[in-house]
Amino acid sequence: MPIIVNGVSDHVHLFIGLKPSMALSDLVRDVKNNATNFINDRNWIKGKFSWQKRYGTFSYSHSQIENVYNYILN
Repeated sequence: MPIIVNGVSDHVHLFIGLKPSMALSDLVRDVKNNATNFINDRNWIKGKFSWQKRYGTFSYSHSQIENVYNYILN
């Protein structure tokens, strides 16, 4: 479940509550696939949108949710 999504010109931050049974790589694959189709179907950019192959992930304790949320918000 997304908690907050925000980004800048060259990357996005997704703060997501993830169930332990879901593989992170599956989530990233689905987000990238659906976002690519959404952007390309609407012709939001010239040419075809695509993601870079790599991504970074971090985990945080429940006590840090507000700090991470505010970092992504700003």
